[in-house]
Amino acid sequence: GLLMSDIRHTTQRAFFRAVIDTAPDEAASLFKGLRTRLDEQLSADGIEEEKRRFRCFADLRYEGQFHELLTPIDDPGTKGWWDDEAIRTRFVDLHQKTYGHADPDSPIEIVNLRMEGFGQIDKVGHDSRLTEADRAVPSPNNRQVFLGAGQGFQSIPVHVRQSLREGDLFGGPALVTQTDSTVLLLSGHTARVESNGIMVITRKAGEKQ
Repeated sequence: GLLMSDIRHTTQRAFFRAVIDTAPDEAASLFKGLRTRLDEQLSADGIEEEKRRFRCFADLRYEGQFHELLTPIDDPGTKGWWDDEAIRTRFVDLHQKTYGHADPDSPIEIVNLRMEGFGQIDKVGHDSRLTEADRAVPSPNNRQVFLGAGQGFQSIPVHVRQSLREGDLFGGPALVTQTDSTVLLLSGHTARVESNGIMVITRKAGEKQ
């Protein structure tokens, strides 16, 4: 899962200013500098430009407060991106949801400007096309497994996860082993491999978990 997750970097710059006193061109210039930092980091990660995306934020608070709220800011490249009233409305709504109260008229100030940069990682697909050779699943080996005080040790089949294919169906008790985990199917449980490679386990009605 970690290997398939998109890359994420964050950066920030202190910027203490009232929202209404902030010039859009100045804020855009600062966000441009933050994006340059993130582009450098994503480039070092080997992420191509077309696979990068960015989100802007500001740490906002009412004047006199000691805590800030991370508030989304529109992309500086969009028309009318820095709108004092739109930013105020967004902050007030967020303050109401977070703390249960808000003052739509109190002055709002910026503490920091922030930006997140994401690098898209190509996901590994699953090829469900099967041949007759693929369908020839090797017979599982058996292993002595303790199944509880009521059943004791039993010799049960052990399936190798990598050798299972779409449509394979088998019942428990059985083990399914793979590199990073082992799955135990209890008596009355059935495993079926779906087209996306996921193994779905079900149990008969009335059977204990």
